[in-house]
Amino acid sequence: MTRVFTNPIIITLAVAEFCTGFVRQGLMVWFVPLLTEVHRIQAGSFLFSVATIGITVAWILDGVRYLASGLTGFLLGHFLERKGDG
Repeated sequence: MTRVFTNPIIITLAVAEFCTGFVRQGLMVWFVPLLTEVHRIQAGSFLFSVATIGITVAWILDGVRYLASGLTGFLLGHFLERKGDG
């Protein structure tokens, strides 16, 4: 178990996850006051719904982008590796 927690890759992933969680929590806590105080959009209004749906869709699309780029890199690397065998 010690090897797992001292592995530099695991430590890097843990730090990255902490940072993204920190930013995500900050956005979730301050998003409604930001819309209300800065942009004068009241909770429950149509614009509030558009903004909250928009940020949710943006997070989902960002995840899809990372998944697609990882899959593309994997498949491209696999294809180029196989092409060199022939």
